[in-house]
Amino acid sequence: MNTYVIIGSGPSLTKNQINYLFSQHQNVTTIATNNNYKLAPWADYVFASDLRWWREYYDDVCDTVENHTELRTIEGVTKPLFKNRKERIPLYWDYVFRDFERLSSNPFDLYHGGCSGLLAMEYVRLLGEVNEPKKIILIGFDMQHTEGKTHWFGDHPKGFINANACDRWIYEIEKMMPHYRQFNIDVVNCSLQTAIPDKVVRRNKLEEELK
Repeated sequence: MNTYVIIGSGPSLTKNQINYLFSQHQNVTTIATNNNYKLAPWADYVFASDLRWWREYYDDVCDTVENHTELRTIEGVTKPLFKNRKERIPLYWDYVFRDFERLSSNPFDLYHGGCSGLLAMEYVRLLGEVNEPKKIILIGFDMQHTEGKTHWFGDHPKGFINANACDRWIYEIEKMMPHYRQFNIDVVNCSLQTAIPDKVVRRNKLEEELK
């Protein structure tokens, strides 16, 4: 079973988790969503779905991440705006839909759950063969303002959305899970603090899942 770790920006994300993930990262595929490239420049992918975010951080991403890291986004974000100025990081995009039921009828398309973390889950689902067994490990998926913070780094700059739809994202994940089980995908939440119910996504420690 191929294992993928998606790094979210929840306030409970710690350097200890990132350091442990780094010690094991040769055995897994790591996806850093949004600003988490700063913690894991060695990640296999940087995934972000927001055009404004790419405008703000694109140059710094290119300066920070390692040679093998690929930038991934959704259709219509990077393609018309950016070219790869270092000519070493390919940009990809996929067809994205908003009708949840299409997960059953069109499993090769990408479901837009409303945030980069959910879209990264969908990207993993589409890697490899359909129904190929996979494990997706989530860290930093607080889906709440833990201790009053929106992200581990605080708020985004003015003009950005700051984790303002957590309840909806949890609802989206709950609706996604039956389809993921159908596709032989095991999702485990290793976030230290989270509002995602255990009955929706099973919980465990990162060290247990990667040992």
